[in-house]
Amino acid sequence: MRLDSTLRERTLRPKNKMNYSTYISTIIVAALLPVIVLAQVTTESQQIATSDAAATSAPPPTVSNDGILSCNQTAAYGQSVGAFSARSSVYVPVSDAAVTLNTGYLVYVACQLRPLVDRLREKAIADTTNQTSRSYLTGRDGTPMFSQNYQQEGVTVQNTTAVKSLQTAQSTMAPAFSSAVTRSLAQSWIAQTDNPYADLRCPNPVTATTPLFDALGTFTSNPACYPLGAYEIAQEHLQEDTNNAYNNMMTQLSWGQGTYPQTEVGADGITRTVTPASVVNAIAQQALTSGFRQTESANDIGQMVSALFTGMGNQILQNSGGLSALGSNSGGQPSYFDQVSKNATQGVISTVTNIALQTLSTARQVEAAYYNVLAGIADLLTQAIGQVRGTENACWTGIIAAACSGAPNYTAAGATCTTSGGTTLHIATTTTASQAVIAAQIQPYATAVTTGLSKSQSALTNIDRLIASVANTSSNTAQAQAIAQFNQLVAQNAFHNQTDIDALTPTKQGIVNQLAVFLGTPGNPGTLQQTWGDGAPNPANPNDPNSGWCNVNNPATITMWQNAWK
Repeated sequence: MRLDSTLRERTLRPKNKMNYSTYISTIIVAALLPVIVLAQVTTESQQIATSDAAATSAPPPTVSNDGILSCNQTAAYGQSVGAFSARSSVYVPVSDAAVTLNTGYLVYVACQLRPLVDRLREKAIADTTNQTSRSYLTGRDGTPMFSQNYQQEGVTVQNTTAVKSLQTAQSTMAPAFSSAVTRSLAQSWIAQTDNPYADLRCPNPVTATTPLFDALGTFTSNPACYPLGAYEIAQEHLQEDTNNAYNNMMTQLSWGQGTYPQTEVGADGITRTVTPASVVNAIAQQALTSGFRQTESANDIGQMVSALFTGMGNQILQNSGGLSALGSNSGGQPSYFDQVSKNATQGVISTVTNIALQTLSTARQVEAAYYNVLAGIADLLTQAIGQVRGTENACWTGIIAAACSGAPNYTAAGATCTTSGGTTLHIATTTTASQAVIAAQIQPYATAVTTGLSKSQSALTNIDRLIASVANTSSNTAQAQAIAQFNQLVAQNAFHNQTDIDALTPTKQGIVNQLAVFLGTPGNPGTLQQTWGDGAPNPANPNDPNSGWCNVNNPATITMWQNAWK
């Protein structure tokens, strides 16, 4: 083999030549292998492409451990089957708090937070897949990190190496002839890489009419100018090309563990790899084992990922552009990677929205129940105030009847009456006693209840507004903002929970009991009637609410009011 032919050897020749029939068989199997792989791929990606076309690009709601997505009672009460305090019944006399106290939280974690974690996990993996795939497609200075045309790229590497080699050789050789030798080497390399078949050209081919002397000269100067020499050169190139093709094929098969890369022929007629063999092989294995693996690992329906995400492998194999095409927009539609991410985002939004709506609905029920308990206390206090006023009015009626000898005379100027001795009395009733009692005994409760009712009503208004916003499926942005506001309100303890109601119920009963003692019940006078009706009067201050100003059975009380009204 000539020196220039040896320099053109760019791949390692096999130690043993293949049998021709074996070589043809290998070509046939290699040609059929991609067809066999692709034949196992379904059209799932085509079926799901339109189903997720409406995937939104809105960001998912912020997930916060302080809001509705944490183990707090406002959120956890969205699952009413759980318990947050020990219960008892005719069937279960004792419900151990250590056993039942946390079931409310556990149900919420299992039924609400766990599905959300599944969706968040899917979104995280989808986003990572998107980013990793894009990096894989642009990691080499904006070009894919896999070989697209290994022959052309190999020549580029060889040329780059040749330049460095020539520079090193020139700087090492003797200065007297380094430039000439380097120039000759460069010209030889360019001739070998740019036109490797130049040695087949024969400007003066030998024919039957060529003189013998000229033919002998041609034979010795250029082997390509006579048939046997041309045959040997062509045979050498044929062996070289087939060996290179075989080595290239075996290299690709070793990279892909027996799988060929996915290629396309460009407009320039050059065949390029659009999906490397290793990715094709991994996708094929994943597609073949996906059903088993998902069935094996999924233990909850919420752990099933979307069809768009599941079909990514099929989409790569079926798309004529391969992996490279999945990162590009097509027909005004987002890239497949973006669609997967958006679909996963929509899954998070839907899950958080469902949790928010259920929690909001329950929060409204709890808040309404709390409001109703407060309203009941307010009614009790209102009734108590009316009872105090009524008791006071009854006192004035009794005092007037005892102080006057007849019915009072009511005029525009006021009410008058006469005593049994003929003295005219100017009747002047007040609400001093009742107001003092109300301010001291009832007003503190009334102020707290009024404040609580105002806050609870504000909470109900906020919940109704948030429910309307979260249920507004036409705007994911409005949903996300409403959920963020809900998270903030929950973190600020702006809503009441069942524990608050449970604590308020005995408070209400305590007020009922206290009012019963203070105001009395039918047939059982309270401390108020006893103080006013049985105590001693205070002539220095007739309206003293802590005296017996209404003790009509005490002559001193009647005398006190007669003197006050003269």
